[in-house]
Amino acid sequence: MHTDEYEISLFRELDVCKKRIASLQKKIARMERKHDMKTGVFIEAFNKGDLDKHNDSYRTWFRYCHAFGVWRERLEQYEEAFRSMKI
Repeated sequence: MHTDEYEISLFRELDVCKKRIASLQKKIARMERKHDMKTGVFIEAFNKGDLDKHNDSYRTWFRYCHAFGVWRERLEQYEEAFRSMKI
């Protein structure tokens, strides 16, 4: 059972997630342009130790990527909850 308030709150959380993901996508795209490297290549090189892990820019980019994954997972969970309410 759910209430309209629950649905409204869930919809608000979905909106927050989508906005945060969009913001992170922009930040990640800027890092790709700055370093002339795709994120997948960056992550692989960073994890293998091919890049300086003490470089502030690389660490920031890595944090953006991690945060993006966390927010995507959260969005998927909220979307699933929202879908289950609509059944």
